[in-house]
Amino acid sequence: MPPDESAGSKDEDGMREWVRRSMIVEPSKLLWQHKDRVTRHVLLDPSGGIQLVPKEAQSAKGKVVAYFVGKQYAVAGELSQESSVENQELETKLNLPKGTIGRVVKELRDAHLIQALAEGRHVLPITNLLQALTLLEEKG
Repeated sequence: MPPDESAGSKDEDGMREWVRRSMIVEPSKLLWQHKDRVTRHVLLDPSGGIQLVPKEAQSAKGKVVAYFVGKQYAVAGELSQESSVENQELETKLNLPKGTIGRVVKELRDAHLIQALAEGRHVLPITNLLQALTLLEEKG
């Protein structure tokens, strides 16, 4: 007897539906779920500028991560068109030296927290938001 091809098709349809229902990350839902955690680290001004919540002895790494997180929320709030960040923007907005930014960005990229889009331009993938927030809460 030939195998029942319709059974295979049903299994594939079931798997496809489960993946779409259970595994796809919807950015707005993810951002909404963590809104209270985010405001402990970063706020936005009306023009989409990212303001870090002042903390004692916040590391350069913490500042950079918070900035990337803020960019995701600025885009979600339609205050910014682009979630990517240029190294120059980090230097200017965070008032950190080029060498420090380069070292921190490389460390975050090597840890797969951020992704390079082009030379000197990176993005925090929305799927890494929880990891970024956890890092901020551990390190401040």
